[in-house]
Amino acid sequence: MNRALCPVCGAVSEKVLSSYRSQYSPEDYKLYKCENCDMEWWEPLKMQCYLYEEGLFPGYEKLHSLPNLKLGSNHRAFFKNFPGPWSGRLLDVGCGNGKFLMVAKSYGFDVWGIDIDRQSVEIAKSVLGNNIYFMELRQFVKFAKERNLEFDVITFFEVLEHQDRPIEFLESIKSILKKGGYVAGSVPNRDRWIIDETEWDYPPHHLLRFSKKSLETTLKVAGFSNIKVISLDFSFKLKEWLSYIKERYINISSLQGFIRTILSVPLSLVFIGDLIGRGPYLYFQARKI
Repeated sequence: MNRALCPVCGAVSEKVLSSYRSQYSPEDYKLYKCENCDMEWWEPLKMQCYLYEEGLFPGYEKLHSLPNLKLGSNHRAFFKNFPGPWSGRLLDVGCGNGKFLMVAKSYGFDVWGIDIDRQSVEIAKSVLGNNIYFMELRQFVKFAKERNLEFDVITFFEVLEHQDRPIEFLESIKSILKKGGYVAGSVPNRDRWIIDETEWDYPPHHLLRFSKKSLETTLKVAGFSNIKVISLDFSFKLKEWLSYIKERYINISSLQGFIRTILSVPLSLVFIGDLIGRGPYLYFQARKI
């Protein structure tokens, strides 16, 4: 019998939605759903850090060049919704080439970053200075505690869905967050208009699939308050969708998914009422009390 424990609430699930085999791993994965908290996750649930350290996933090469300051809708949501103050020490977990941090610095934050992609870290350092580190979160938490470092804001965009122990991840982040400080970030929206049939949203790359309910529950279980989760809207701007297509499908052979994404913009005009909150991302922010 198929049985697995929900990585968020601990409930036993026997509901398998689908299966998958990746070219990057010999594992046969099964997608489970928790009837208690609405989380979906893949078993075996194990993060493979070496895949990022060795740059094996297509698309990551774009993080190995100097960043431009053109932000995606997930990053823009932070600058639109964060309540302030726009100052203090900000840590971006999974900072990539430092694009978000460059904009955050222009707003007045003292910016720090960590990533497990060495090449991205070197690029970010070249534009932001020495407070960028090639470290896993647990290494950085130890580093920060040894130096009595605490942060006013900790962000992690498109990071939480990669975690095999999401509550432990969030509790580690909370341990170096000041009292009254904020976390903020984004995850792929499980209920987005286009479900990509490409490797980027499957294991061992993405291990968790969030709905608005399951994301709110995850932050609550981890002990955060003032939780706000926003389902970003589908964009009707052709320029944004061409950028999305390039990001998701460059060097990826998925003709069916590519064609469906191309057609999504004109087709979406027929279903405007159904597209509220069905963009690619869920943005979140929450507070440590």
